[in-house]
Amino acid sequence: MKLLQKLLLINWHYIERELIEFSGINFLTGKNASGKSTIIDALQLLFLGDTSGNFFNKAANDYSQRTLKGYLRGEVADDGGTGFIYLRDGVFSSYIVAEFFDTIKKKSFCFGVVFDVYGEDNPTHKFFLLEAPLPEHQFILNNTPMDYHTLRNHLNSTGKIKYQFFDSNRSYRESFLGKMGGLNNKFFTLFKKAVPFSPIMDIEKFICEFVCDVSNRIDISDMQANIRHYKQLELEAGFVKERIERLTVISAKYQDYLIEKGRLLQQSYLMDRAQLQESVDRIDALREAIRQNNEKMVSLAAQLEKKEQEIKKLDEKRDRLLKEKFESDLYKKTESLKKQLDDLTAQLKQLDGVRQGLADLITRTGNTWKKALKDYAKHIAPEKAHAYASLQREAADLSGIKPDGLICPETQRELDAERLQEIRSQMKAFRNEVDALYFDTRSRLEAARKRATELASEIANLKKGIKPYDAKLLELRREIKNKLQQQYGQEVPVEIFCELIEVRDKRWQDALEGYLHTQKFYLLVPPEYFVAALKVYDRLKFERQFYDIGLVDIGKLQELNPKVKKGSLAEEVVTDNPYARVFADYLLGRVIKCERVEDLRQYRTAITPTGMLYHNFTARQINPDRWKVPYIGKQAVKKQIEIKEQELAGLNQEIRKGEFRFEVLEGLKEIDPLGDDTIAHITGSLQQLRTYQDLVGERRQVQEALERIDLSYLEKLDREIEEVEKRRTAVEEQREQLKRENNKLEYENNAIREEKIPAEESRRADCKQRIDEKYDAGWIRETGEPRFLKEMEKRGSPRKIIEAFHSQLERTKNQAERKWQELVRARSDYNRDYKMSYDINLPENTPFDEELTELRDTHLAEYEAKIKDAREKAQKQFQEDFISKLKQNIDTVRGQIEELNDALKNVAFGRESYRFEIKPNPNYKRFYDMITDSMLLEGYNLFSQAFQAKHRDAIDELFKQIVDVGEGDLSADQRAELERNIEKFTDYRTYLQFDLISKDESGRESRLSKTITKKSGGETQTPFYISVLASFVRVYRLQQRYRNKNNTLRLIVFDEAFNKMDHQRIQESIKLLRSFGLQAVICAPTEKIGDIAPLVDRTLCVTRLNNITVVRAFDPRKLEDEDELPERYHQPAAR
Repeated sequence: MKLLQKLLLINWHYIERELIEFSGINFLTGKNASGKSTIIDALQLLFLGDTSGNFFNKAANDYSQRTLKGYLRGEVADDGGTGFIYLRDGVFSSYIVAEFFDTIKKKSFCFGVVFDVYGEDNPTHKFFLLEAPLPEHQFILNNTPMDYHTLRNHLNSTGKIKYQFFDSNRSYRESFLGKMGGLNNKFFTLFKKAVPFSPIMDIEKFICEFVCDVSNRIDISDMQANIRHYKQLELEAGFVKERIERLTVISAKYQDYLIEKGRLLQQSYLMDRAQLQESVDRIDALREAIRQNNEKMVSLAAQLEKKEQEIKKLDEKRDRLLKEKFESDLYKKTESLKKQLDDLTAQLKQLDGVRQGLADLITRTGNTWKKALKDYAKHIAPEKAHAYASLQREAADLSGIKPDGLICPETQRELDAERLQEIRSQMKAFRNEVDALYFDTRSRLEAARKRATELASEIANLKKGIKPYDAKLLELRREIKNKLQQQYGQEVPVEIFCELIEVRDKRWQDALEGYLHTQKFYLLVPPEYFVAALKVYDRLKFERQFYDIGLVDIGKLQELNPKVKKGSLAEEVVTDNPYARVFADYLLGRVIKCERVEDLRQYRTAITPTGMLYHNFTARQINPDRWKVPYIGKQAVKKQIEIKEQELAGLNQEIRKGEFRFEVLEGLKEIDPLGDDTIAHITGSLQQLRTYQDLVGERRQVQEALERIDLSYLEKLDREIEEVEKRRTAVEEQREQLKRENNKLEYENNAIREEKIPAEESRRADCKQRIDEKYDAGWIRETGEPRFLKEMEKRGSPRKIIEAFHSQLERTKNQAERKWQELVRARSDYNRDYKMSYDINLPENTPFDEELTELRDTHLAEYEAKIKDAREKAQKQFQEDFISKLKQNIDTVRGQIEELNDALKNVAFGRESYRFEIKPNPNYKRFYDMITDSMLLEGYNLFSQAFQAKHRDAIDELFKQIVDVGEGDLSADQRAELERNIEKFTDYRTYLQFDLISKDESGRESRLSKTITKKSGGETQTPFYISVLASFVRVYRLQQRYRNKNNTLRLIVFDEAFNKMDHQRIQESIKLLRSFGLQAVICAPTEKIGDIAPLVDRTLCVTRLNNITVVRAFDPRKLEDEDELPERYHQPAAR
């Protein structure tokens, strides 16, 4: 066996360094909060390999807040806020190390863990194994616990101890289980559950988990795979049958389509053949039309010849009459007068054009200048309008000229060249005035726009807090700041005086602004930087043209310490800047405020709110421009914005007026005075118009002479000529009509020969070719042509056949198309559903018919054979892999319970004895009976007729619950239900019930499952105690007879397990521990010393003195008062 010998704790909560020795049965006691649980938690951390701290102090409180950090740093209290007070700070290391002794191999070994703590950071740790007893140095080097790296180097340097550090908690736990005798993982759960000895409310679950050592669940994945294969075969066979049905439907649809296709073929042939016959008939009709047209053309030729002779006779008569007319004297005289009249009319028409054009030019010029002078007088210079009164009259006269007036001699004399030159001179004078005003207005407008832009920019800057200081002032300020920062390595304030001060009473704002004038823009720097700033100023003054900018020597002013007179202007200056204060006092401290000008003479220097200044016996008014734009105080920016916005508004109004004025002047500037060409044109045109009246008189005389001639003879000739012309025109029209008729007939014949007959012959050839291509010659001979001849005999003409079958053909086409689409859809659905790639538009049905034959005659039979074989294999596996293993687990558990009962049968706990009970679960009794039926051992199998007759319902139900479902079709909920069923029905515990039976001295038995909630604390702790011990017996394999099989750990740790037991039960419990050969650490308060200490091998007392916990072994029979331990009993638990 492997026994715990020693436990070393270094820097663990209140323990600085303690080495505790253990014996067989150990009693750990002490007052509450002395540190018992601290030691128990250290043991748990080491034995469980768990640094999470979830198990700390669970015996006292399920919701314990103890943490690993608190144990390592020694948490003692909270700090009143969100933190805690600790015993240990900084960097240190902690140890928990246990020494074990192997009684068979006679060797000691140690398991331990080292923690390295670095301030507030999370601690690091390493579990380790030493194949040796605890070293003499006990991990202390130079009075300091070694950290992990120091320990590793030390172990390497000595080379005497075989050791191992573990990279993870998991690898440590695996090594711990192996070193302790190959324990299984149940050890950790059982050990952790035993320590707090928490109540076992589900005895059945506890027995299954800790007492029985059998795998709870049988792996049926292979069986499920085989069943799925069997089901898959059934499913695939179903798919084959379904495909056969679908292919049969496709074959039927194909036959339906063939019937409609045949009907369509006959009807289509009738239509094509009728169209061919119609074409042949039309060619014959066209040739007959040519013959008839030729006959008509011969008759028309004779009629044309007769009309030509008649026209010739009429032409001879017309020519004779015209000769007689043209050779008469009367005709010649009349024609001469008409020519004169036409010439005079043409000359007058030309002069009318000149007259109208000239009138338009003169009136347009007059109207243009009238408007220009009106605009000038109204919008430009009303005060100067009288200077151009003469030009206004001339413009009015010109605008009133009418075309008829221009042929009047008086008007012609008034518009002579001299007057026109005078008008031009006046126009030029006006134009010069306009040009001057134009350029002046443009210049003013540009200046106003520029100022408006500047104002808008200044307003925008002011709204950003940027005052419109002079650019040179800001440039000098920036240079001084940059140089001072470079020189001194820090930013030095360079301020403008007006930015540092405020005005107390706004009535004196103007006076302050005006009096200070440019001094308000002086720069102020701290006294210690004045000389450096002055050097920068002096160096750049000429290069940058920094003139008239003040730099105030504050240091000198402070030495001067200027006095401020009562009532001075300095009182109106408010500032928290000491430099601005001393400068303001210096400048304004002697300037007295006066409300009335008559009071000014009372002082050497004084000023009124309106800026009347009295100084050196002289009074003068300060120019208001000095305060027009305020700079002093925070309100100065707001005031400046108001002033500039008002100025901008006025300026914008001025710009709008100027733009209108400029637009008018631009229009006036475009008007040109009369030019030399224009004047020459006007005088020349007037000269032409002076002959107008003479031409009118001359034309009147010619007209009168023409009217006096007797034209009766000529008129008689004209009437005869007209009659001949009318007759000739009528005959000529008759001739042309005959020609048109002849041409029409000739055109028709040409069209028939060259177009219609060739086109119809082409259509006939197309019809013939279409028939030859679409229809088999044998089919035409045997079926098509006989049907056509029959229809011709019945209906009489191709056209009637076409009319009869046109709509019927469409219906048959639609029906055939519908049948075809149904076939294609059925094929497409088949391809889609079964992932095939057959051509769905294939005219034949060959691939579908071939697959139908193959599936029906071959595949279906093969699947049915495979299904039978797979079903038999699945049934066999169901019996061998599931039922047999389930029975094996039930038999194994029964055997384990019987072994434990053998161990308990001679153990009496007071007047009671205990045994574990196992029996079938009545809810699953039919399954239990089937699983454990002896028939399976007598040669019967699960599906034998006799066995089936006895257990068919149970077999079917169980098969259904775990395998008899198609998992591929399950929903998420159904799959979860299946998993729950598998977990339940493959677990042997489903078919069994477990209990712990107690029997008193009278033979009365009681079940723990029934009495667990009715008995007192001590009564219920006993059966739990029995159950826990039985579980450890199973985990530690204490019933194994061979030493190499049960060379395991024997330790059990109970924290407060005996608190509610009486003396007799405690005595029996410890006796039971010894009978099983277990090592124990029992933790209980000092009230139990009298009951427990006499029964154990070693008693350890835990005491806390001055924030230090110590552990001492003592003899309780010599202890009189725990708080007054004699010095001789203050011996350490170990050295």
